[in-house]
Amino acid sequence: MSDYVPKSDYEGAGFMLTYRGNVILAERINVKNPDVKEFEYMGGKREKSDADAYATALAELIEELGGPQFDTLTWRNRCKTIEVFQPFSKKWIICHVLELNDAEYEIVKDANLRLQSWPDDEMRDYSQLTGRLTPVRKAVRALYLVPQQKFYSYLTNFNNHPRSENRMNDAKEYGKNNTLDGYCMITGEIKTLPLRGFNTVLFENKFNPIVSVSYNKIYAAVGLTVLAIGIGYYLYMD
Repeated sequence: MSDYVPKSDYEGAGFMLTYRGNVILAERINVKNPDVKEFEYMGGKREKSDADAYATALAELIEELGGPQFDTLTWRNRCKTIEVFQPFSKKWIICHVLELNDAEYEIVKDANLRLQSWPDDEMRDYSQLTGRLTPVRKAVRALYLVPQQKFYSYLTNFNNHPRSENRMNDAKEYGKNNTLDGYCMITGEIKTLPLRGFNTVLFENKFNPIVSVSYNKIYAAVGLTVLAIGIGYYLYMD
């Protein structure tokens, strides 16, 4: 069925930010169920003014981080895309995976700090940055760094978790006994929470693009180091 649904017919989109071997996850404010605390990536549903999935993802990121000023000129080319077809809505969810550079990470870190002074019930207008006309309330409590390998293990273990006809329920049950340790970007303190069930299903069997974004750079650096050592040894022996 998914082969006949165009990617332009998507339900929602977002950003999975990574930095130096970590994924950056949000503790979202759950208005309907305040006692439910979970980690999740930053994203949301499409709005009519969004030109495409990338526009939706960027608008959601700006709104959820409180309007940070990013230089996004190179982001489209740097992103890796995860596309998941939702059998219930018969639409796509599209996640853009982006490895932050040091300057971008500092912007996110500063935005996270400023989120702490945004009252939960205050509506804000970011239309000049997003093109969206509807004001938004605060959605994110705080941001956390989760080691990519721990994220990988969480999803791998879920992939081996018993399957029922409803994978979303499977993810919720899995989250009752499995958690992730996130390091607060402000204090460094550890918070232990499950990954939101929807995110767990979304990234199941799709975690390689996330892990590889940062680690490809590491492998490249190691390769260059080995090459330099080899050249040095050759010159020395010559």
